[in-house]
Amino acid sequence: MPPSFDILSEDCLDTIIPRILELVPSARIAFLSSLGKRIHESAARVLFHTLIVRDDELALLPSAGINFAAVVANPGRYAMHVKKLIVRDSDILMRATDTITLPEDESFKTCTPLSSTCLETLLKSYSNLEALCWEGYLRPPDGLCEILVACNPRLRSFSYDPPTLPMSQRKNLLKWDAPSLPLLADLPITTLRLSWLSQTGTRTFTSLLQDLGEHSTLEDLSVELVWLDDPLCEAIAASGRKLRRLRLSTSGTKLTDKGLIAIMEGCDALEDLWLDQIQGRLSRALWSKPSGFPMLHRLRITISETGPSHSWATDHLTSLDCLPTAGLSEMSVTRTEAPPRMYNDVPMYDLTVDEAVSLQPLPAAMQRMLREAKSFTVLRCDFWMCSITDIKTILDGCPKLESVQFCLDAPFSKLLALTSTFANLSNLNQLRVSVNHVHAPGKPPVPLPPHGPPSLPVPTDSPVLKSKVVLPQLLDFDQMQNQTCLAKADLSDPSMPLLRDIKRFVRKCPKLETLEWYGKLGRGSWVVKRAAKCSKISMNVSVEYQPPRIPDSVWAMMTREQELETSDMRWIGTVRSGQEWTGEKAELLASERQVNNTDAGICDGADGRSGRNRGTPKKIRASSISTSSSNSDVTPLTPKLSSDGSPIKAFRKDSLWFLKRLLWDLLHREKDDTEVRPPHQAKIPASGKESPPTRVAGEEDEVAGEMRAPQGCLPRKDKDVEEVKGVQGHLVMEGKERHFECQVSVVPYCKWIAVTVREVYIIMEREARKRNSDTAFK
Repeated sequence: MPPSFDILSEDCLDTIIPRILELVPSARIAFLSSLGKRIHESAARVLFHTLIVRDDELALLPSAGINFAAVVANPGRYAMHVKKLIVRDSDILMRATDTITLPEDESFKTCTPLSSTCLETLLKSYSNLEALCWEGYLRPPDGLCEILVACNPRLRSFSYDPPTLPMSQRKNLLKWDAPSLPLLADLPITTLRLSWLSQTGTRTFTSLLQDLGEHSTLEDLSVELVWLDDPLCEAIAASGRKLRRLRLSTSGTKLTDKGLIAIMEGCDALEDLWLDQIQGRLSRALWSKPSGFPMLHRLRITISETGPSHSWATDHLTSLDCLPTAGLSEMSVTRTEAPPRMYNDVPMYDLTVDEAVSLQPLPAAMQRMLREAKSFTVLRCDFWMCSITDIKTILDGCPKLESVQFCLDAPFSKLLALTSTFANLSNLNQLRVSVNHVHAPGKPPVPLPPHGPPSLPVPTDSPVLKSKVVLPQLLDFDQMQNQTCLAKADLSDPSMPLLRDIKRFVRKCPKLETLEWYGKLGRGSWVVKRAAKCSKISMNVSVEYQPPRIPDSVWAMMTREQELETSDMRWIGTVRSGQEWTGEKAELLASERQVNNTDAGICDGADGRSGRNRGTPKKIRASSISTSSSNSDVTPLTPKLSSDGSPIKAFRKDSLWFLKRLLWDLLHREKDDTEVRPPHQAKIPASGKESPPTRVAGEEDEVAGEMRAPQGCLPRKDKDVEEVKGVQGHLVMEGKERHFECQVSVVPYCKWIAVTVREVYIIMEREARKRNSDTAFK
């Protein structure tokens, strides 16, 4: 009679064996060697499906971790089962369970990052590789994508996502230029996650999307870039025919309404949209502008409390009620709290919140929208605080809710009184609530590590429960219920709810499994256990209190940041062998980038602001004095008068025609006058400072120059030229030897452009010939 496992299908074995190995890790060797061929094959598929390699050439030694050592020692037998490869820095992997550790007498300096040759050797072994995740701080080789195209034709997922660094160290981490990224267009990529790319890397990513075009197979895209801008979003829309999940995140300010509108109007198959801490210049009317929306199933918007956040970062939420909710099953507008800091091994939260994202009441328009969202099954809305009336109104209109999360602008006890409202939610299984600090007096429990032992004693060993003052022996049942919850927490906390009230509440919610008070002032959670056959009004319900715990992801980030802050981070300056990409394809793509970036003219800064390329010497501009005030005591610098006594400079004819072309290009730049801008950006910047205005540049014959106009001063492209009354511009033209600048006024009417030089501060001729010339031309 054959063993019972032999009659099971491969899919069934691949489902059962991971669970067995999770419960009994020591059974791995037995499953690989002692239970027959089918069990061996299934165990190999499970154990070697995902392989973690540290970015260190010592990882190629046979003394590596169990899984990796088996693949290195016997690649012909196990390498074909590797479907996912994760590369991490050795400084992180040395703390993991299944990793390589250095000998005790070896120092950190002996760790050598994987060279491009070693990496190519590894990838050649994994011919069935489907996913590569680069999670190291050190940049991968520039030619990584060329290696992937040559060695892993089945690759479907590529991720470059270094872990988050502390703010003090983030500036030291070099961004990846990713010059070989466009080559991924030759692979059947369906999942792409990119972060921490330089400006050059962002452009190569845009080139990749343009190469994919309408034949793109992308279904899942995550982008976290400082240089996320409208052209990149337009490229996403053009290649997003099959895109289903999209995450956008940026700390820069180059993203505007135009980019997001292009995505919403161009990605018809989009089901999941996540705007994660977007700092772009999104207007208040954003959600009312698209002419059409994809059939979204999930919309997530997250805003960080820590900042720094621009004052306009949340303006787009004003029009969120214009979003159609038909078909939308999950909506989240949440705030991300800063992780706690460790002080004497005790985690403590910083209660400071950036002023731009401070807690505000739920807008009436949002309340109306949520009230009419009949299809919602998941609602997370803790960016605003909800009153008791708001909660009643929203829940009455969303009968299908299964998971709810919100910020309560009332004491927690008021929530427990809404039994009739929550009783109508027959499918509700999770309820998470944070409470405005005004309504949560007292000292909350200290949050515990995710896997640490509970700090609270069990009831039988608790000296509090043994005290006759707290628990007299003659207490009746109701009195015992009043004391049980408080006995497991701080008895002096007036905000901690009574267990009796918790039980009364959960009895009215037939499917509720978890009730949690989360956040910086969270008191913990209550896990509900019911009998197998329990009616809606059954009293047979048990509730177990659990103190607040730090989530696994937050704890990992806290640990990583603490380790990095205490180290000197010598690895940041480590140079990888073969980092630079060379070869025929490298030269070809480099020449294409050089052509595309000829007129870019912006620097690779950390904050996403525009400016001059740092690779060119900065031009020194002479200071100019404003003459806008008639009662100014300052005498502006003026040139010597010409023969006719006019202070207006005599321009040459070719200069005038060149000036006309620049002005015409400037006027036809597409700008949105509804965009909200800080007041200081509507002014001409001071001399010698970087400026954020619209810029056009060009060269014709012997005349070269550029024109800049402050943001918010240009006409919209869709308006007729006759509607434009006037635009103030700032003109800078460069001669062979010196510079001059002037203030100009442009009045377009019909097809004429009139140019008048108002004040001339510094004027020098390019050539010696001078003559008077009209300043109006056709």
